[in-house]
Amino acid sequence: MARENQLNIRNFPADLKKKLQALAKQNHRSMTQEIIHALEEYVQRETAQPKK
Repeated sequence: MARENQLNIRNFPADLKKKLQALAKQNHRSMTQEIIHALEEYVQRETAQPKK
């Protein structure tokens, strides 16, 4: 079994975890998939816009 999608985060803030769990459930994703999706969107947005 490939473990390429395994994500371990220490000291994860409880309030952020609850929000991500709700988003993951709403989007039919695992927590790992939801975090990766959020990171991909962030990186795409940050690299698409020129910095001022």
